[in-house]
Amino acid sequence: MDNRESFLKWALVASAAILFFTLGHRALWDPDEGRYAEMAREILALHDWVTPHLNYIPYLEKPMLFMWLNAVSFAVFGTTEWAARLVPLLCALAGAGLSGLMAYRLWGRRAGLLTALILMTSLEYFVLSSVVDINMTLTLFITAAMVFFWLGHAEKNPRYLFMAWASLALACLTKGPVGVVLPVGAVGLYILLTRQFGLILESRPIRGTLLFLAIALPWFVLVSIRNPEFFSYFFIDQNIARYSVSREHNQPIYYFIVVVLGGALPWTFMLPDAIRKLAGQRVPREVLYILLWFFVILLFFMPSHSKLATYVLPCFPPLALLLGYACKDAPERGGIALSCAGAVWLCLGIGLALFPTLASHGILASSPRTVPLMGIAHAAGAILILGTLAALWVGRRYDRAAGYALLGISLMVLFTVFTPEWDDQRSTRSLVQDLPPEANLCAYSRYYQSSGFYAKRQVLLVDAAGELNFGILHHPDKARVLTLDDLSRLMRSDPGSYCLTSSRNLASLQEKIPGIVVARQSAVLSLLHVPGRQP
Repeated sequence: MDNRESFLKWALVASAAILFFTLGHRALWDPDEGRYAEMAREILALHDWVTPHLNYIPYLEKPMLFMWLNAVSFAVFGTTEWAARLVPLLCALAGAGLSGLMAYRLWGRRAGLLTALILMTSLEYFVLSSVVDINMTLTLFITAAMVFFWLGHAEKNPRYLFMAWASLALACLTKGPVGVVLPVGAVGLYILLTRQFGLILESRPIRGTLLFLAIALPWFVLVSIRNPEFFSYFFIDQNIARYSVSREHNQPIYYFIVVVLGGALPWTFMLPDAIRKLAGQRVPREVLYILLWFFVILLFFMPSHSKLATYVLPCFPPLALLLGYACKDAPERGGIALSCAGAVWLCLGIGLALFPTLASHGILASSPRTVPLMGIAHAAGAILILGTLAALWVGRRYDRAAGYALLGISLMVLFTVFTPEWDDQRSTRSLVQDLPPEANLCAYSRYYQSSGFYAKRQVLLVDAAGELNFGILHHPDKARVLTLDDLSRLMRSDPGSYCLTSSRNLASLQEKIPGIVVARQSAVLSLLHVPGRQP
């Protein structure tokens, strides 16, 4: 291994270490991190490994594999932020390892290292590797299914094929039918375009299907028996209707193209050169396979009526493979694209460093969202500027791929070190984690999922059903729902009761509940009570 490859290896190790040692650095943010961490905590609290619960109410929107894994992490390491984020990070590392393995088997050691490094230092991938979200686990199993199918086909090894079938089952247990539709669609299109119809029988369809059913079916049967409403709600409402008619997260059709281009930063700047290399040659079959893997996922989600940036995370492993293929030959130095990327990073770093000065003189408008920047902008800007200068030097002297990696690691350091400054805006930890064990905690107008995790109790809902509405409707006995009059009586009769709400609601609640005051307050939330006992 030459010095350039050694640098790629140590950059990969450094990126993994940065993410690992900052897992517990910030609070769990609402809504997603609070939701999935609380669902895992409630598995242990309720001793129910079949029916998913949120706020102790059946919550049937997702299968349970991700929550199972997190519950095991909590059982082993304790109910902490670090334990909650361990599963996504391990999935991210495994996904990068599998992608690198495929590149190594296809094109050699340099391609393998580059592919794993590209993936780990791409903006969306490294951000979601330390976020409690279901999509990184889904991405791992889709990646595993695609990698194992190719290895089984290319190396004529049926063990890999059965591992692909098992990965499909685990993807289905993570997020439902989409975990099967995407890899099967990509493989099916590959078979059709290359006319290798013998691959259908070669994939062991009968034994593979039996293995798939043995892994995935038991939970779906058990949860349907315990919750007769599950099948219609999960498959029809949460999958088919959400894809085809939902307006919950409506975005323009090109939204995911922008997400992929932004999420691939800094490696987005390498895409034009990679496209030129691919367009200038006859595309090998393995590259066609990877292209179909990427485009089937992207094109599947583009027409969806419900769009979130996290949905296209499974696009990034094949994109990393394509970039790894484009860079698989001898290292190249410098280049206009790297200089452009460095210029963007330098402008961002200089802008961060100057932000407090510009904001204090009214040149830039400040808002509650940017207030945390005032205390960290100088340090964040300095890190980005120094990281960029180092990246440009390494890229021009040794290997431009190494330069891009350093640009990505600079962003990674910013994300992991400074995001805790926004905890008060995105989490309820500072408000509810030390409440007395016997205290009632109510939520007015909105249920903040992290409040259940940090308070370790069921939250009483006051005009705050939201996504829990379906569970409340079908299991009213398990919900604790109050009217505003109920809340007023509870707060005035029990000084050990507290109400969590947006600070915007403070004036209206003070009018409706005499004597209510602020017990604690964060940047955007207030914890209210009627005096009598302090939290």
